[in-house]
Amino acid sequence: MTLIAAGEEAGFAHTVTINVGSRQGVRTGLLVLAGQGLAGTTVQVSPDTTVVRLITDGQSHIGARLEASQALGKVDGQGTSSLLFTLYDTSIQIQKGQRLVTFGSLDYAAGVPVGTVTQVTDVPNSSGASGLTREAEVHPYAPLGSLDLVGVIVGKPAVDPGDRVLPPKGSS
Repeated sequence: MTLIAAGEEAGFAHTVTINVGSRQGVRTGLLVLAGQGLAGTTVQVSPDTTVVRLITDGQSHIGARLEASQALGKVDGQGTSSLLFTLYDTSIQIQKGQRLVTFGSLDYAAGVPVGTVTQVTDVPNSSGASGLTREAEVHPYAPLGSLDLVGVIVGKPAVDPGDRVLPPKGSS
């Protein structure tokens, strides 16, 4: 699919519009890929066009997991070129260079490459309880500043691909 517009659409700050829609099987809530990773999700679909909320949008929230360990968390857009990963298990350490993929759900395909941890931050738990919330800044694999061609995942694979579709280590 090709981008036909970029900007603010459907109440989101970071969006693009692509030239496919419901006539081609697209519906809201699907993952969109670009380059070697996740670019966003479909949020508004017409018969011939679709608005995609980019993963950097402040309202973007995608379930993700760390490569190999399978530790679960979420990736939030920050309105900048980076993402924020929050790990749910505070006993697990996040390390710079670790890679993330989607963990999948009823709506999302599992194993889609998200990005690489660039900086780790431990912050006080938001509930005020003792303990830390493990957070990290993530650089997305998708070339969000130069999107041109994208793909929409309209069906999930029968089996979770795990970490097999991550780009080779060192590329991003």
